[in-house]
Amino acid sequence: KSGAGKDTLAQTLSKLGITSVVSYTDRKKRICETDGVEHYFKDTAYLEDIINKGKAIAHTKYNGSHYYATTFDEVSHKHTFVVNQEGYDMLVKTLGKDNVLCVLIDADEEVREERMIVRGDDIKDVNSRIEADREMFKDLKYDYILKSTNDNFLEILYEVKGIVKEFYRGKFNYNEFDKYGVSKASIEYENKFK
Repeated sequence: KSGAGKDTLAQTLSKLGITSVVSYTDRKKRICETDGVEHYFKDTAYLEDIINKGKAIAHTKYNGSHYYATTFDEVSHKHTFVVNQEGYDMLVKTLGKDNVLCVLIDADEEVREERMIVRGDDIKDVNSRIEADREMFKDLKYDYILKSTNDNFLEILYEVKGIVKEFYRGKFNYNEFDKYGVSKASIEYENKFK
């Protein structure tokens, strides 16, 4: 959900070796964002071209106003995605349910609203996103749900890291993980989709 901390969590996991897909978007870059870190910021024509040429493994138009697209190139060497229900459904359709694990990062609406305002979102956009999330996430199919607060980031971080480790362990029966929790299985998994 918007403002739940999913991008911050994905960036921190990347620093621990559990890399995240960087999606393309045509929305305006926020002051605190860097092109190529949170997203690749491109114009609408660029994203429509990716989608029309079949280069996107998943894409959506969030809240009817901005495109988000994930390319096959990004998926081949990454471990985590930040997507909405439509993106999740496309990933499952393309990769198969056995290869996709859904972890919902949730937070109370008041917390999410405060976070979005602090990061510089326009109040109209904040209200619009919260309203859109109510509808979008009401029927979400997820494997795990984690509740984010302003003081449990490390707890959420280690919980997600453990979930990812178990996912790889269950898929590939590897018990040896490096110091960051990424195994040889992740490399095998990456190569499967190149």
